[in-house]
Parts: sequence; structure tokens; C-alpha cells
Amino acid sequence: MKIIRGIALINTPVYNNDEGIYPPIGLISIATYLRDCKGYTVHIYDLAYLIWSRKQFVEDDFYLNFAQEIRKREENVIGITCQNFSLASALLLAKNIKAVCEDKYICLGGVGVHGIAKKLMEMFDFIDFIVIGEGEETTGDLLKAIENESFDTLLGVYFRRENQIVYNGNHPLINNLDKLPRPDFTIIDDVEGYFSLADNGRKALNVELARGCSGGCEFCGCFSFWCGQHRYFDINKMFDHIQQLIDQYEINHIYLSDDNFTSDNVMVERVCNKFRDRNWELTWDTRGRVNDMDLDLLRKMKQAGCSEILIGIESSDDFVLKNMNKRIISDQQYQAVINVMEAGIVPILSLILGYEGETESSINNTIHLV
Repeated sequence: MKIIRGIALINTPVYNNDEGIYPPIGLISIATYLRDCKGYTVHIYDLAYLIWSRKQFVEDDFYLNFAQEIRKREENVIGITCQNFSLASALLLAKNIKAVCEDKYICLGGVGVHGIAKKLMEMFDFIDFIVIGEGEETTGDLLKAIENESFDTLLGVYFRRENQIVYNGNHPLINNLDKLPRPDFTIIDDVEGYFSLADNGRKALNVELARGCSGGCEFCGCFSFWCGQHRYFDINKMFDHIQQLIDQYEINHIYLSDDNFTSDNVMVERVCNKFRDRNWELTWDTRGRVNDMDLDLLRKMKQAGCSEILIGIESSDDFVLKNMNKRIISDQQYQAVINVMEAGIVPILSLILGYEGETESSINNTIHLV
């Protein structure tokens, strides 16, 4: 029987924005679950925060130096989260850690490995496991399988067996999200350090109200990652959680990190009503799709404290939009931005340049919208 001496969960050093960065809510949720429900010792290393707090670029020896630090640690299971834009960083990190820590298990997960997991396992022998989809229960099952040295019934994980790459099928989604413990930000070494990175005086943390997106955009792994399903946490419990964060950290802003907050008008109105009922001195921001930017709904969001919303524009060329399977046309984008601004909310536009079928003319169309 193998012994799990501890788990290190690592956030790769890529994600940032001009107003600072947020704690890695996905890793915090997994770490809280593994600690509170399974009894494991878990430590989170947020390399995005490390880089930005030092105001430095990732230097050539950064990954090797960090791997040497991991070698000194007790943790023998290393989980690395990977977004679409951080795959290269995750692979460099995994390669360097395995080079100096052959006895540690390297596990990748996140949207960035979804759909290419088997190919990654074939190409890079320093990867021991890849977790597919929702991380809490699947990672718990993986740790149990490692301890028992038995992977026959393990679901949701690519693993190696006798030089073969094996996948036993998907792990079911968690049927009741409220059975998960609330993410415990004290797992992060210095939560308030994130506040110091904000240039606008915000003391902000992130909260999940829902998981999933029904958009199905060709370039994005969220749809398949969540199996096309949209599930909600209990709204009353989540607002109690926000109250706890206010009491504990005196935050004045919340980032609702849902992949598509505006997908359900009824739920959006319920959330807005909850914000108004609480009467907090608090602003919040979130994300939504172009075709959901209804002016009346946006006004209710503004009245409830919404200050910004990220909109998935991506391209303003109809041919490129079709290639992306955005299911919108460029005329809708102009109206969406106008509606957001008329409601008094700051629009933040997500753009992609150089997509399949892109031309100089299509790029100019996108630039013209901006």
C-alpha cells in the first residue's frame, strides 16, 4: 500500500489582469474537499500570485528553481491546474518537477487538458495522471487508487498501466454541489496579499454561484468540461458564504466566477434581489454572453451592485463567428455593448485574433468594434 504524504496543488504563473489577480478558486475548492472530507494534508502554491507580487517576469530558471523547492517538501502527489493559455507553463513545470522528484506523482487537470489528455500522455512521459472534468471527487478517488495500488474502477482519470494509457470512462458530475464544503480561503498562505495587487483599492474575492456553460463555443473547453450542464449552488447558502467573507476579510468586491452568469434570467433576477436584500456596501462583476445582454436585466444588475461584465465578443466578423460556433452575429455585439453601457456597467470585451478563417479584413472588423 502506498502512503500519501501530502498533496501540492499548483496554479501556473500565467493568469493576470490589470486590477490584480484572484485566488485560484478551483484549487481552493478541491483542497478544501480533500482536507475536510478525505483527511489529506494539502498545500496550494499559486505561482501567478508569486510572480505578480514580485513584479517580475518568469525567468528561464524559474521552473527548475521551483522544482527544487518542491523536492524538499513532504508532498508526494503534485497536481497542476492548466487553462487553455497556460498549457506550456504547466508542461514546463511538470517536466522540471519530475526531473528532480522521480518519486512524486505528477497529475494535470483543468480545462486546458480537456480533449487532448491522451495525446499529452503519449507525448510526455513525465505525466503520471490527468484528471478530466470536475476535480473534487475525482481527485479523491485518484488518491485512494494510488494508496490501494488499484485503478481498475477509477473513473475520470487517464493513467498508465504496462506502457499503455488507460481511461475507464468519465466520472459522474457531482449531483448536489451543496454537499461540497465551502471553499476555505485560509488554505492560501496570504489571502490579503492578493488585495495589495489591486490598483483600484478593491479588496476582492471570487465566488462560484454555478458551474457550467451551455455556449458550446468551438475554441472553449468549458462546454465539454462540464458535460454541457449548468448546475447551481444553493443561492441562500452562497450568500451566507459571501457574508462570512465580508466578516472575515472586510472585502468590498466580489467576482462571480461563473462561466456564463447571464444564461438564466430568472436566476439572475434572484441573485440581484439577494444583493439588494443584503444591502451590502459591495460591488461585483461577472461574465456573460452577447445574446444575453438584455437592457432591463442589465439595469437590475447595476442596481444590485454590478460594476463590470466581461462579454465574449471574440470576433466581429460573421464568418469567423460561425467558425467559432458562437451562434451570434456581429450586429448583436454592437447592441450588447450599447446596452451594457446604457445600464451604467463597464463592458470588458474578450477578443480572439488569428482564429481559423481570419483575414486582415476580419481583424479590422473586430478592431472597429473596439
